[in-house]
Parts: sequence; structure tokens; C-alpha cells
Amino acid sequence: MDTKKVLLIIIAFICILGCYNYIIMENTYKTITINEVMTTVPISNVSVENSTDHFSTYEDLKNGIKIYVFDDDNASLLDVKEMFNFITIRDENQLEVIVEEDNDYSFNYSSSLNEYTYLNNKNNKNIFVITKDKDDMLKIIKTIKYNITNNDSNNDYQEKIIEDTVKYHPQFN
Repeated sequence: MDTKKVLLIIIAFICILGCYNYIIMENTYKTITINEVMTTVPISNVSVENSTDHFSTYEDLKNGIKIYVFDDDNASLLDVKEMFNFITIRDENQLEVIVEEDNDYSFNYSSSLNEYTYLNNKNNKNIFVITKDKDDMLKIIKTIKYNITNNDSNNDYQEKIIEDTVKYHPQFN
């Protein structure tokens, strides 16, 4: 065989392999919605649990992914316990973190806990993500979409926690 045919076969094989990997990767993720926040996570038999109308969790222990959303829009004194649960989870998982940036996305890494964390608030939707895998973190962050029910987009912020926040927030049990 001449070199053009061999080169053409190799290129075709690489294209087929690339398409196959893309299809396999797309079929290994699912979209979940937590308090009007959508994101993509690895497929598992875990589902979103709603503690209240304002606090929901997704805890996939097999893949090392935990997602917590506290919606403080229209929250009342009845939701204080859930708010403190969210704060406690956030603080306990922000020990000795360093900020990492990858592809224009920022998140934290704790070497003492060996986990990545991401905290964001948009339109009163506080989302806190914990993963053991950096690629899972990036996939989740890239696919987060907020169901914006009002036009208030001025309260969007991402919190980068560089210090041990447990010192600054009370712990409640």
C-alpha cells in the first residue's frame, strides 16, 4: 500500500475513535435540577433530595460528588436551620483551601480533605459543590444553569475562600 492510503486509514481511524469517545462521554452524564439550578453529573442512581422548599442536596458517594443548594429567596425564620446546615457544610469543607483556575473557572482545592469545592450565588441560589475529581468539578461548573425567575442579575458573585472559614462562622449541631 502506498503511504497516502495508509495515512488516510489512520486519519479515518482517529476520527472514528474521537467520535466514539465523544458519544461515550456524553452518555455517561445526566442533568439534574436542584432548587431551579441545573447541572450535569456522572450517571448514577442517586437523586436530588429536597429537605425543604429552600434546601436541597445531591450526594453521590460512589463518584465523590456532593451538591447543596440553599435558595434564600423568600426564606423565613422556619428555614434558619437549613441555612445553618448549608453554612456548616460549606465551612467544614473549606479547610486550608487554595484557589485553582482552569479554563476561566475558579474553584478551591483542599489538600487536607483531598477535595475540590465551588461556591457561587446567583439570584439568591447559593450552590456549593464538592468533588474528589477535578474533571468532574469542571464538568459541573461548566454546565451550571440558573432558572432566573426575575431580572435581578446584580447579585451574582462567586466566593473564593482562601482562609479557614470555620474560624469565622459558628458551628451549629
